[in-house]
Amino acid sequence: WIDILRKIFYSFDPATGNCIYTNLSFHVGSFTLTTKQELLFATNEGVKFVNNFKVTKTIDVPGFDSVNCNMNDGKCDKSGNFLFGSMDKSESKPVGALYRLNSEHKVETLLTGVVIANGPAFSTNGETMYFSDSFNRAILKFKYRSNKKFDDNFEIFIKFDKNEGVPDGLSVDSQDRLWVAMWGGEKINIFNML
Repeated sequence: WIDILRKIFYSFDPATGNCIYTNLSFHVGSFTLTTKQELLFATNEGVKFVNNFKVTKTIDVPGFDSVNCNMNDGKCDKSGNFLFGSMDKSESKPVGALYRLNSEHKVETLLTGVVIANGPAFSTNGETMYFSDSFNRAILKFKYRSNKKFDDNFEIFIKFDKNEGVPDGLSVDSQDRLWVAMWGGEKINIFNML
């Protein structure tokens, strides 16, 4: 896991109980592990491939505004593409976006006009994507294809009241239930999507 503000990457080995941390030289919003056992970080300097904590490759993110935005949450889809979002540093302007890094190492912009991008999460069949529009306290539901861009085909899956907190990270379990971490709400909500 990442301490975003302090730029620290942590790893825990449940077999030994050892927790190891590494200081990073760049701002990270999210990461994933590749099939080659490399770490892939969504950073304010681009998408970085890291092996043994040495950067082996950096891919620019077209249109990313590092002056006004930070990278934020991300996750892989069922095809192995890495989706990651950005957010306005002031948390007030719609200058963030949702991006996708594909297997050819090309970055596509899927969604713009976002204040704070969180999630995403995917149904077990990979055909639905859920996305936390944290600023508007809503979770959006998209028809998803791993090889196509969005065409504004989303709906509001759920909208939260101010006293419930802000939808943040998302995950879908093997029973197609959506788990939603509520920032400022001190809880995790679970929604049955069947």
